[in-house]
Amino acid sequence: MKYLGLVLLVLLSACTGSQTDTITAVLAVAANVSTATGSVGLIRFYDTSRLQPGSGASSSGCQKTSQQDSVCQLVWTWTLDQPIVALFYQRSTQATQPDQLWVLTPSQLRRYATTGFTTNPASAPPLPTNTVTTPDLNTDCNQGYLRQGSSKLLLVCPTTNPNQPLALPSAWIIDLNNPSLDPTANPALNLSSLSSVVAPLRLTLDNQDRLIYLGPQQIGIGQDLTDTTKFRSLVGLANRPTTTTEVPSDLAVVVDNKTNLATAYGLFADPTSGDLATYLLTWDLSSTPTFIPAPTPDVSLSANFFAAGGLPLVVLGRPVCNPACSTTNGKALARFDGAFKLPPITVLDRSSQYSAAVLGLDQYLYAAQYIPGVGGSTLRVLDFFGPTESLTPIGLASLTLDPVANATTVALAYVPVAQ
Repeated sequence: MKYLGLVLLVLLSACTGSQTDTITAVLAVAANVSTATGSVGLIRFYDTSRLQPGSGASSSGCQKTSQQDSVCQLVWTWTLDQPIVALFYQRSTQATQPDQLWVLTPSQLRRYATTGFTTNPASAPPLPTNTVTTPDLNTDCNQGYLRQGSSKLLLVCPTTNPNQPLALPSAWIIDLNNPSLDPTANPALNLSSLSSVVAPLRLTLDNQDRLIYLGPQQIGIGQDLTDTTKFRSLVGLANRPTTTTEVPSDLAVVVDNKTNLATAYGLFADPTSGDLATYLLTWDLSSTPTFIPAPTPDVSLSANFFAAGGLPLVVLGRPVCNPACSTTNGKALARFDGAFKLPPITVLDRSSQYSAAVLGLDQYLYAAQYIPGVGGSTLRVLDFFGPTESLTPIGLASLTLDPVANATTVALAYVPVAQ
């Protein structure tokens, strides 16, 4: 119930058309920096009210690194001893426990309490103690990701072995309130029963903490491949990928707050043939899955990942690398609410590529733009109160945050601040 008032304020703003910021929050921006002794991770925390359109923020005004920057206020910075792979903000499921910021590194899972988070630079909290028991993964998780269910967290480490690109990932289901990677108490999932499913796979959890998987030819629940009610074939579906080289690039489960019904959404990418189309799959976990028709050919959208943060569903394009990164395969962004809704091309160009994105409780989309060879963090902030297709220049802020040489933003998290 901690943030019920915040949610109600968001709904009220959406209903009245008000765009007044009623939620105090910070945006966690993660980037990795090379040092003389190796790569370290930086998490920089910004006051979201100073980033939003209409706040007075500008590209030139945000290049200051001072904590007293009055335009795009950098509130504080944490430095970690390892590079950062992913961030995930978790609201507490217990009234007596603080919210948590989860951080995935190539070799560890860490959890930090958000106690003391603030928008006041004079009161910035130090890096707290990691509260994950036995945090070591004992595997290479450079391409890992985190997905939340109801009371569990799914940690997935896809294979990084170029000689075994179709190997099953390593994965753990972790108790949100008692997290541990102890190999005796909480061993990695045995996914061997999924070995007959065409790989590679993307995994997530639904609102019942059930494992959901997506392969190039099949989507399903759990690991019982003898129960035909638990999986569906994608072969022969209309609007499905036209090449055999398309592979799942992201998988998310979205829950309707009114009905509590869950829907799985999947995206695909083509690392080999360079197919630029957007392939969005939707499945209600029971009936036949559906591929949503891609936007008309004159619309340049090559989306392959979802923004974090819930509804509305936002799809974006990030570079597809095999091993060189394409400047065309993976680009632009759109809201999806039964159809793709893109910002006007006169407001936001459709050649931009993105490395991370999160939709805040304040209904602003924070998207980190990927610019090859350019240091710093270029951030696009879009007003998502109104129709995306009617976005005006007033509803967009384009910012350069504290340049760090050769450092690309790798993850974002929106963290409400208790008042």
